[in-house]
Amino acid sequence: MPENRAYAERCARHFLRVGYAPIVVHTVIPQLFGDDRPGISEQISTWCLSLVASCEYLAICGRKITEGMKAEIQIAKDSGVLLLNYNPITNYKG
Repeated sequence: MPENRAYAERCARHFLRVGYAPIVVHTVIPQLFGDDRPGISEQISTWCLSLVASCEYLAICGRKITEGMKAEIQIAKDSGVLLLNYNPITNYKG
């Protein structure tokens, strides 16, 4: 979904500004391999989860936790990856 990709990219820019090197695989890998081929979504998910296990940090962006995020969070916890919460204020008019 384009709005999800834009939100993930906005979060990644935040983490770049504060000194982290974010890897936003769920926005990059589908573009490289195409997510319309049979079975590729499952393979992409497997790649993403294995990458999470090797990270130092996992940023949880937003308030809505999807099923995919739940899997990533569990892998991170099982692997000793530090969890970072990031909930930017959106649509602030002040």
